[in-house]
Amino acid sequence: MKYSTKRLYEYSMKLYMTYTNLSPKQMIDEVEIEQEKKLRERKDVVRERLANFYGWATTEKKLNSSSVRTFVNALRGFYSINGFRTDFKGRNALPKPKAKYERQVLTTGQVRELVRLANNLRDRAMLTTAFQSGMDISTMCFELRFSMVKPYIIDAKTQTPFLIETVRHKTQVNFVTFVGRDAMHYMRRYYEWMTGEKHVVFDDQEPFFKTVDGRKFGVTGMQIMAKKLSVQAGFVPKGTGYNVYGFHALRVSFGSILYNQRVEKTKIDFMMGHSLGAQHNAYFKNERESLRKIYADYEPLLSIARRKEEPNQ
Repeated sequence: MKYSTKRLYEYSMKLYMTYTNLSPKQMIDEVEIEQEKKLRERKDVVRERLANFYGWATTEKKLNSSSVRTFVNALRGFYSINGFRTDFKGRNALPKPKAKYERQVLTTGQVRELVRLANNLRDRAMLTTAFQSGMDISTMCFELRFSMVKPYIIDAKTQTPFLIETVRHKTQVNFVTFVGRDAMHYMRRYYEWMTGEKHVVFDDQEPFFKTVDGRKFGVTGMQIMAKKLSVQAGFVPKGTGYNVYGFHALRVSFGSILYNQRVEKTKIDFMMGHSLGAQHNAYFKNERESLRKIYADYEPLLSIARRKEEPNQ
């Protein structure tokens, strides 16, 4: 048995003992006593105990429902090994996990505030790139190569919006997306800062975004950074578990803004790196300039630059 599995069983049993105030032997004795009753008087003690345990753990202990379901399954294993099986199918099924966290669609003002609070130019470039391109954090960390942004970095007069052709890290699907003036501005400033002040050399085939000052970099590190900024901005309270204003929220915001402008969902999905089956190659080969025009039409809605009608924030 794996160490992690053993720990799961141990924790599940410890929590269950707290709830029942019974030892493992007493739990089995309880079921055996029930089994000695006449059939019409007999209860499914195991199912009843575990269902009530689920309710107690999710309400009184306020544990995540998905985690508690895992604990219940571990405890079912304990009863099964001792000869007492039960299931939670049909009418006896446990309640479905509630969608506890709903990712937010950020306003341009909220994105602007995150960018303002960011500690360095890399983080500002990554925040604006996520919001303006719809790229997920894994793709930005591992698949966005220097060669893909080099034309703009070398020549600031490159066509805007700037086309990026890359691969989605999660699915290895090739796709095309764009970035607007905000992300292009911070990408260039980040590059100049890294090559000038930090004396970093960029290789064409290496990821464009790199470690700064030896600090932890990668998906986890960037999510931690985004969470700290969300707390500083007052979007989420300190000590919150899941950050609904993180990098995935920036990605969701990109899609939502375009969708609300009645941009065809298939085109949005393509720019976000979703697999489109047979349609995918057609978009990849033939629709780049039409997608660029669509993006250019709605780029102002993806810009964090202040507009005249916006109040000061």
